[in-house]
Amino acid sequence: MTIQSNKEFSFLQDMTGNYAEMFMKAPFRKDKGFLYSNNDAHMVAALIQKCSGMNLVDYLTPRLFEPL
Repeated sequence: MTIQSNKEFSFLQDMTGNYAEMFMKAPFRKDKGFLYSNNDAHMVAALIQKCSGMNLVDYLTPRLFEPL
């Protein structure tokens, strides 16, 4: 995860809909310069939850938090 999706999207906008769907439909920025965005991390979290069928904290606890 490099936090460089370059999506023109802000999670601060109205979030009453499906976050992942709104993110995926958002256009890409024309300026290719780096723009830090938490949205990419949120999408990775949503992907982990979807693929694992587990809450993110439950998934990460034995794999990351306990070993730390």
